[in-house]
Amino acid sequence: MKATFCRASLLVQVNGEPQPTDSLALSPGRSSTTRSRILFHEAVHYWQELSHGFLIKLADEEWTRLRTYEEKGEVAGIGPVRREFDWQDPGIGFSARTLHECLARYWEIIAFGPAQVISLEWQLDRTAAHPDFQQAWKEARHSTPENASSSDDVYMAMLMIGGEYAAPFLAAWQQFGPDAAFVFPWLAHLALTTDRPTTSYAMLTNECGHELANEVSEILDDPAIPFTERYDSTMILLGPRAHLAFLRTLPHDSMTGYGLTAYSPSHLRTNPAYAATFDAVVTAASALATTRAGAIDCPAMGLGRGF
Repeated sequence: MKATFCRASLLVQVNGEPQPTDSLALSPGRSSTTRSRILFHEAVHYWQELSHGFLIKLADEEWTRLRTYEEKGEVAGIGPVRREFDWQDPGIGFSARTLHECLARYWEIIAFGPAQVISLEWQLDRTAAHPDFQQAWKEARHSTPENASSSDDVYMAMLMIGGEYAAPFLAAWQQFGPDAAFVFPWLAHLALTTDRPTTSYAMLTNECGHELANEVSEILDDPAIPFTERYDSTMILLGPRAHLAFLRTLPHDSMTGYGLTAYSPSHLRTNPAYAATFDAVVTAASALATTRAGAIDCPAMGLGRGF
């Protein structure tokens, strides 16, 4: 089965035989894990679209081109945001598209569990590994809580399923070692709220990546955090620190803001899918603000469960 996220409509197009409606189709642990992972990956793109200002600007550019074609019959040239999205910086080695895809793959691995992804790849014989290595890996897991994984498992899973999109994560691993499992998603997320994601990502990793990696190590060494809560706790505690580093490191005029900020002045207000979605977001935010005594509480949002 193949699936593709359509930016203009916010829909996921699935190629394959129609399936009965299943509200739990995206849930980790389903019997058809392979199918669920494919759908989940594309669903992550939906949430990325709503979260990252750069992607909203890309959608706005493509929507404007589509409207121009519909109204005038003219095919406008590729715009600057699309060129930035596809351009591979020779000094960095990957494009904004690759960064965007790598982040989605990362969340796919976290949501389904790195160890489960590794096991499935071996079961389906899609990744080769010496039998002795597989056995040693399985035996080592006996000493960890059920369904728990390590940063090394994230790295191995990314090697298995990341393909060409794994480059940003693997580069972060070279710089920060196992702490990259926590530093990468925050810096990639923040970079996608700027006009030049790959350049911003490189600046963030070079200027504040090691500082954040050191903070990860300190959090993980805290004996008060239970083993099964280390992932969630570390991501939540690291979030505000990553945001402060982001504001301190990058020029403010390069920041697009999050999805709603970039959407408000855009032509996407004439796109029914985006209009309905962001109207719902604003309604929900207003309700939340009311229940929080006028202050919207924005905790770090992770798709994964604890390691």
